[in-house]
Amino acid sequence: FRAEVSNPGCDPAYSNDEFVTVYDAPVGGTASADETSICTGSSATITLTGYTGNIQWQDSPDGSVWTDISGANSAAYNTYNLTVTTYFRAVLSNVLCADAHSNTVEITVVENPVAGYSYTANNQELTFANESTNATSYIWDFGDGNSSTDVNPVHTYTSSDTYTVTLTAINGVCADDVYSEDIAVTFVGISQIESNVKIVPNPSNGKFTINFGDLNPQNIIVEIYSVSGQIIYQTNTTSNIHKIDLSNNSKGIYFVKITIMRQVYNSKIIIK
Repeated sequence: FRAEVSNPGCDPAYSNDEFVTVYDAPVGGTASADETSICTGSSATITLTGYTGNIQWQDSPDGSVWTDISGANSAAYNTYNLTVTTYFRAVLSNVLCADAHSNTVEITVVENPVAGYSYTANNQELTFANESTNATSYIWDFGDGNSSTDVNPVHTYTSSDTYTVTLTAINGVCADDVYSEDIAVTFVGISQIESNVKIVPNPSNGKFTINFGDLNPQNIIVEIYSVSGQIIYQTNTTSNIHKIDLSNNSKGIYFVKITIMRQVYNSKIIIK
């Protein structure tokens, strides 16, 4: 700008020139990340587009208190390695105008999955308790050609053997974690019960012993019925040798039902 001064009959005179510089107002633009969920200890790249002005990236633990990140002044910013969920934004500025801000980008940090399980066995049936952490899905390999995606599966084996049971814990962000354990499965079939269970003496005077041989079960149910179907004796035992006294009962034939690990063995005794 300048001023012109004139009067009639004289040449005009001019003031000095004065320059006024006009700056474009900052525009916050749009920030976006290549990954919004990352595994702990990893980084992400945030890119700013559609902006005007000088860039200063900021971070925040909660999206409300912001701190400038030293040296983070380019349109593409590669974050430091993150261990907690963190928020990022860009501040756009120039010499005179008010600052503008981009949108906020949240980078969610996910912990590594850790696989683990325990189990309880009931004969050939195993019940698994999933003890994994930081996982959202699971793959079980039971070591016999069967698998499951249940959280806490129950699996029945068809024969005695040692099986490697593998659990893979997955969260879709971090690397999968795998836990394996070799499990010995003992299958007690009816033929094994028949070859091990001995009732002696039989016939008897009502006092006799049931010997369970090498079965070593956790729980045995012994039931004795009269010929009319009335139950006259019932007990649970964990002993391999179980003594019974039915000497006060009438002489005759009685039926013995033995349940071991869901297998049922039937026999008969004679009291004389």
